[in-house]
Amino acid sequence: FFNEMLYNGQQGIVRNACVTLSHLSGDGASVDNIHCIVMAGVLRRLVELLSHPDPIIHIPTLSTITNILVRGNDEHINNVINVHFLSYLGHVFSRPDATDEVIEKACTAT
Repeated sequence: FFNEMLYNGQQGIVRNACVTLSHLSGDGASVDNIHCIVMAGVLRRLVELLSHPDPIIHIPTLSTITNILVRGNDEHINNVINVHFLSYLGHVFSRPDATDEVIEKACTAT
């Protein structure tokens, strides 16, 4: 379900999916929540969305990835690494339109 939303051509749907994943993985989330998100197969697309042309997508995407890195176990962290998160993170830092909030989220994720 989330994969379909994350690949949707409408920016609002993509952003809402990212925001929902951020909330599901945020404060109070259990390792089980994180595991469900990882097993849903959305990590690759979340990382790809870091190069989305509209930076409004970046904040909830970075929040979700950060939540997985902070609240997940070693397996979850390895899954994030294996989808080349660090390579895409460079795109965030090099964007001329990156806001302070996006840069702060990116720094939190590293």
